[in-house]
Amino acid sequence: MKNEYDNTVREQIMSLEELAGIQTERCFDTAKLQALLPTGEAFDIRKIIVTGCGDSYAAAGVMQDLIAVYSDTFGCDAVTAIDFARFTSASDIGMGEPNSPLVVVVSAGGSTARIIEILQKSKHTSASTILLTNAAESKAAAAADKVYFLDTPHYGKLSPGVRSYFASLTGLAALVCRIGYVRGTLPPTAIRQWRSAIAAYIGDCFTRMDAIDGEMLALARQWAACKSFDIVGDARDYFTAHFCAAKFYECTGAIACVSDSESWCHVNYFAKDPESIGTIFFADKNLASFGRVKESVESAAKIGRPVLVITNADKDGFAGDVSVCCLPAPPHGYDWLFPFANYAPAALLAGYYAALNGLSFFNSVDIRTGKREKTAWFDDDYFTLATSCIEICIK
Repeated sequence: MKNEYDNTVREQIMSLEELAGIQTERCFDTAKLQALLPTGEAFDIRKIIVTGCGDSYAAAGVMQDLIAVYSDTFGCDAVTAIDFARFTSASDIGMGEPNSPLVVVVSAGGSTARIIEILQKSKHTSASTILLTNAAESKAAAAADKVYFLDTPHYGKLSPGVRSYFASLTGLAALVCRIGYVRGTLPPTAIRQWRSAIAAYIGDCFTRMDAIDGEMLALARQWAACKSFDIVGDARDYFTAHFCAAKFYECTGAIACVSDSESWCHVNYFAKDPESIGTIFFADKNLASFGRVKESVESAAKIGRPVLVITNADKDGFAGDVSVCCLPAPPHGYDWLFPFANYAPAALLAGYYAALNGLSFFNSVDIRTGKREKTAWFDDDYFTLATSCIEICIK
């Protein structure tokens, strides 16, 4: 049955265990990180802004707190691309001191107009820029002060993106590890330890991935008649929810809302036809809102929502008629690793839902081959990510 409904999202997820070993080796390369951020420049940083579009913004949001904790600066803000490009003033960006602020721009493809605009605006405000990308020869790369080439191994079926998201998370972790080492918040062994921890945690998760794959196919059958989706997460998992909502849009074309566990109870709770809204909760037992998430899960079940909980806790802790997908808890001191894997079940579900309903990814892309048909969705007159007018707005 899995072969019958195989798709490019599933293939990418099943490649993550192998990718983790290679990607961590390439990102946590000491010489590469030293060249990217020499000691003096790393010491100069007083503020960090991390930004991107779509999946890249989700990766930025997931990692912003980790960056703030270990960078020993005046903070790290994850800012949407449009907010930075059009609404962030020069004074908000920073004072323009040497090598500060540092604007970290995440863009797998490096062709989005707003990304290029961000890099150009940063240069006008004397901010220092690093582009995390797999397109080292792109227009964005030419506009950046420095390029952190993620060097993700070639893989032919990349649409919708999953491997690129994992690569972005890994690259950001390596970057903060370098800053933390220089500034004394992390020991000299951190590069080796973090690299090993990421690969090991993905390996732990893959002890369950075949079972999870089967669970998500079965759940996709139960949810085949759902008309829309609600995805809920708090703190860093809010951004995981953002990424997973993107996969539902890209895979299914259906409306997918993003909320946190408190706002969901105030707003999304009241949506009509609850039985038609597939609802996914991320429930990290290490977050302070874990109790609130469990309450929200129970409320969703009581009003008739089909519910999936993705958690590192015991499944018996969730009340109501809900499906619970359990992933291993990260090791002590590495709670931040949960978002490196917790998106996988939801992405599998999105891919299987599309396959079961005979849909095309992006309304245009064959789910098995990744080949794109010529449709209005990708007409250059309508699809303006690369052609949008660049304006440098500074005030």
